[in-house]
Amino acid sequence: MDGADYVGAGPAYATSTKEMALAVLGPDGVGRIKRATGLPVVAIGGITAANASEMALAGADGIAVISAILGAPDVRRAAEELLAAFKGLSSR
Repeated sequence: MDGADYVGAGPAYATSTKEMALAVLGPDGVGRIKRATGLPVVAIGGITAANASEMALAGADGIAVISAILGAPDVRRAAEELLAAFKGLSSR
C-alpha cells in the first residue's frame, strides 16, 4: 500500500458511537487485515477493557477508543485499564 502509514480497522466490535453498515470484524478480521497489509493496524469500534487483549492477540498495534473512556465515571482509570488490558497486564 503506497502512501499509507497505518490502517484503521473497524468496527472491531459492535459500537453505539456511530451507525455502521459494515460488518463487525472481530479479532479474526483484524488479524486478516494485519497479515494482508503488513502495516501497523489500529483497531477501532466497541473496544473495552474486557476485549482489548483480543485485539492485541489478533495482531493490532494499537486501539482507538471513545465510549469506554468517555462513558466511564473515572476516565483516567478507564484509560489505564484499557492500556493494561491491551498490553496483557493485570489492571489495578
